[in-house]
Amino acid sequence: MKLKQLLLIAALVMPFSVNAAFVSSISNLEISGSYYDVQFYNTDSYTFNDLWDVDADKVFGEADGSIFNTAPTFWGDDSGAIAAATAIVDYLGSTHWTNPNNTTWDRVGVVTGYFSNGNVSVWGDIDGGLASDSITNFAKTPGGLGGGIAMATFTEVSAVPLPAALWLFGPALLGFMGFRRKAVNTDAASA
Repeated sequence: MKLKQLLLIAALVMPFSVNAAFVSSISNLEISGSYYDVQFYNTDSYTFNDLWDVDADKVFGEADGSIFNTAPTFWGDDSGAIAAATAIVDYLGSTHWTNPNNTTWDRVGVVTGYFSNGNVSVWGDIDGGLASDSITNFAKTPGGLGGGIAMATFTEVSAVPLPAALWLFGPALLGFMGFRRKAVNTDAASA
């Protein structure tokens, strides 16, 4: 009888244990001790230039119509980009994908600089398969579409401190319980 119960529980729990899903963003991803909100822009729809350098002059921070008017977060920081790509791939595991048109791809990229030929240097997983995760350095044409790679953009988030009122709530609650106990004891003693 216990075996049947265990099998029934396992049958009910197993379908909910794997939550496979398309991922377009990740909140509060820890990368080397800092936390980031990560947004993905697929290279089937957006180019590097669309995101960071519309006029292709290799200058960031200008109002040139780019989606972002700053340099990519890990620009010039290969080790940071590798850590970021690794954290993303670890988060995705083998059940989440980043391409809305292909549920078997988790291609992600973190841009770090330019190669001497003008292509963009990207660290990420381009194997495509959900289970085949390896971080490699590859080139992407700055103005080119295609490849189904989710270019990662990062916004650093800071830890939200707990307000003093929250820390005082516990002692206040204990104090109210103490007043209640004292009131009950006083009523019992006077009766």
